[in-house]
Amino acid sequence: MPRVAFLIPAILMALSHATWADEGPNLPPVEDPTVRAECGACHMVFPPQFLPARSWQRLMTDLSSHFGEDASLGEAERQAITAYLVAHAADAPRTQGGQRFLRSLAVDAAP
Repeated sequence: MPRVAFLIPAILMALSHATWADEGPNLPPVEDPTVRAECGACHMVFPPQFLPARSWQRLMTDLSSHFGEDASLGEAERQAITAYLVAHAADAPRTQGGQRFLRSLAVDAAP
């Protein structure tokens, strides 16, 4: 639970600074219905541009312990969501606005 207490305010702060056109890139909404349904069933659907691909891969590896909750999925759903998050991650080649989130991360960091 301590990680969630830190992560949620950090993400909300990043979101407040990143989504408004005056202050930064206007991140596109998550369009994938599987991501929206599965992730959105428990929490806000975070834009994949918030994290690099290595973080999404790490996060999606063990969903049985997802911030203290069991968010296990079937393998097909897990792979589909992981593929979407990685394809739209901050360091993905065609991602809009993701580079802004990478500036403060070490190259090998996987928050």
